[in-house]
Amino acid sequence: MLLEAIPSSVLLIDRDLRIASANRNFLEKNRRTLSDTIGHRLDEVFPAIIIDQMDFPGRIRQVFEKNFRVKGERMTYRAPGIPLRIYYYSILPFSWQGVVELAMLLMDDVTEQVRLSEEVRRVERHLASVVESAQDIVLSTDLEGRILTWNIAAERLSGFTLSAVRGHNIFEFCAGDDQEEMERIFTNLKAGKDAQMAEGDLKTKDGGRIPVSWIFSPMKDHLGQTEGVVAVGRDLTERRKFEAQLLQTQKLAALGVMAGGIAHEIRNPL
Repeated sequence: MLLEAIPSSVLLIDRDLRIASANRNFLEKNRRTLSDTIGHRLDEVFPAIIIDQMDFPGRIRQVFEKNFRVKGERMTYRAPGIPLRIYYYSILPFSWQGVVELAMLLMDDVTEQVRLSEEVRRVERHLASVVESAQDIVLSTDLEGRILTWNIAAERLSGFTLSAVRGHNIFEFCAGDDQEEMERIFTNLKAGKDAQMAEGDLKTKDGGRIPVSWIFSPMKDHLGQTEGVVAVGRDLTERRKFEAQLLQTQKLAALGVMAGGIAHEIRNPL
């Protein structure tokens, strides 16, 4: 009853490396019956490659001879006709009145947890790649404005590396006349308001200033509470140059029209 109540797969193994007992969890996960498990040697139950890689015989003998314990080892196991499974296993002495009578092999199936963790890592790598590949500034801060992340575009445009800005307040990298507006935006975000937009200059390492169009969005936790801020900034330098060129063109065009009008007014009397 104790063995059946344990959620792990459990085998009790005697000194001859034969299976003395197996719980239902082990039998069901490995599609075995009591008749083809109990009394059989370990190498008749597990593939030879597993026996060799894990050195089960040597470790089990140490259990009997030295009261040895193995905890938290990882094992990959594929039984005939079933998919690959990943286990964490322990080998413990099963004692009675101070004498080790059996070795207990405990195996926890962590296949799904490993698959999910690998999927999470894959998604994290993908998101990190998206952020780092962006041509716009992408950074995150806590609610007080202290910088947590700072992508490659931010490093390239400002000249500051992540290690140089991490923990510093984002207001330190805003031009003095823009800091008040930034503080107002963070106050609104902390109060639960939606994304905020602003334009301001970003200080660079060489003492220059870059005009940036910002979008500040609240970063939510799993409960929907705002725990930080994500900021995306677009460099407006080329746009400002284009606007200046356009304005100059418009001025020249207006000057040409005016000059044409003056010429017309002078020509008429003549």
